[in-house]
Amino acid sequence: MGSPSPRSCACYHPFGVRAGSHRRAPRACLVALALGLAQLACGCGRIGFDPEVGDVDGSAQPDGSADGSAPDGSLDRDAATGVDGGGGDDGGDSDAGGDDGGDSDGGAGDAGLDGCVPSGLESAAGCLDAIDNDCDGLVDVADPDCAGCLDGDGDGAFPVACGGDDCDDDDGAIRPGAGEVCGDGVDQDCSGADLPDDGDSDGSTSIACGGDDCDDGDGSIRPGAGEVCGDGIDQDCSGADLPDDGDADGSVSIDCGGDDCDDSEPSVSPSALEGPAGCSDGIDNDCDGAIDDADPGCGCQHPLVNESCAAGWCRIPPGCFWAGSPDTENCRTDAEDRAPVTLTRAFEISRTEVTQAEYEASMGSNPSRNDTCGPDCPVESVSWNDAAKYCNELSVAAGLSECYVCELVGQNWRCGESPSYPGAAVFDCPGYRLPTEAEWEYSARAGVATATPAGELGDCQTDSVLDAFAWYWDNARGDPQPVCGLQANGWGLCDMLGNVSEWTHDQYVIHRGTAAVTDPVFAPDNRVAARGGSHFDFSAPNRHADRVYFAPLGQSFDSWGFRVVRTVE
Repeated sequence: MGSPSPRSCACYHPFGVRAGSHRRAPRACLVALALGLAQLACGCGRIGFDPEVGDVDGSAQPDGSADGSAPDGSLDRDAATGVDGGGGDDGGDSDAGGDDGGDSDGGAGDAGLDGCVPSGLESAAGCLDAIDNDCDGLVDVADPDCAGCLDGDGDGAFPVACGGDDCDDDDGAIRPGAGEVCGDGVDQDCSGADLPDDGDSDGSTSIACGGDDCDDGDGSIRPGAGEVCGDGIDQDCSGADLPDDGDADGSVSIDCGGDDCDDSEPSVSPSALEGPAGCSDGIDNDCDGAIDDADPGCGCQHPLVNESCAAGWCRIPPGCFWAGSPDTENCRTDAEDRAPVTLTRAFEISRTEVTQAEYEASMGSNPSRNDTCGPDCPVESVSWNDAAKYCNELSVAAGLSECYVCELVGQNWRCGESPSYPGAAVFDCPGYRLPTEAEWEYSARAGVATATPAGELGDCQTDSVLDAFAWYWDNARGDPQPVCGLQANGWGLCDMLGNVSEWTHDQYVIHRGTAAVTDPVFAPDNRVAARGGSHFDFSAPNRHADRVYFAPLGQSFDSWGFRVVRTVE
């Protein structure tokens, strides 16, 4: 039989199967086994095979030392260690002198398999690496060396000492993923520490320990903490980062630093009214801290707001409302005294500002500077006198008594209250007139207590809260727009804020007082109040409570217009 080469014998298991394969060993290896070499090296590190002299590796010394130099055919084995000394043409050696048969661990004449060290141990970290570390044909826990690396407590996790992650393999209740019993000195989940009851010392126990602190590493996050809304963090562990306006009623919740006392109910907000429907429901509807009859609003009964419009006119029922603005309203002026006002007479009011087409049809001319805007744009550049004269023309056309007396002086009209309907008697006039300030604000608010129909202004110069229902400087850029191009209010009235400022019937009185008043009226004189802001104004004048005045005989301007009312009962 020819001598096998090192490559034909190296790295085959003595039991006929190469580690990691199902191939039979070469005959030379089986012969070696039959000769009693129980730990067959044949390239696996214990013995070698020299093809020239028949020595296993052609290197054994007579004295039993392993110097890799004796061609006597004896085993080249160190007497003390039994480790191959290298030297010859070794079938599995990786030292400087041998023709290594495939080993790559740098040791002299050891195993012919990568990582296979017959003198090594399968235990410790090698018991879970899927490698036959000691070349005995047994891998990981199948090797007796790994007897201590089994899952001793049957919890499905192997011990840390063997490369696993079970920190206590004697106790099945202790393993990765187990529930942590916090504060008992035991690391049940093998996280490295027994979690404390209150890791961030904020007075709340972590959820992992059965408490309700959703972040026990941050003392600012806990149940009862102030919510910083809209930042993506659940500071109060409520389960979600609260939005700024949860019920979309235009008011920010108290939890988010606002003043909405119930941010889940849109009918409850500072802009709501306590009465009339809310005066017996046990709810603080307007978030002022007073409920039902204890609320001043329940002594001032605002009717339910419903649209009742036909043929360009909207009917407004009598009722009570709060005129002016609270001290906390942004952009307010000193002339906005807040007081409950009761109106005892129903009236109808034009749904839109008087248009250029309507004005020209009654007056025979169109004074508007922006006459290219079109017939549906509001008439502007009209004085208070022009507006009063227009009202008289409507009354005459309808066969009704006139509410003003007017005379032509040169080319301009001069008008004043009718002696037939002086002062509060103007409400008895059956004809058309300009609205009092109270009638105008009652109509504009439509039951809303805030600065605008969509809530408060944040910026006094430009604020997108106005965009949906008011033409002002930011969206109109100084030009009037066709009427009713934006949203109407609750009564169905268009452009009550913005587009053109609207003349009222009343003399301008800077301080109207804070006491309750019924059917207030101030006879027109040398300063007349105008309301509602305009396309030429920043956002601040486009508020329900804002008040300005102009001289009725003064120069008209292209942001001044008006609308008309008539008492109906």
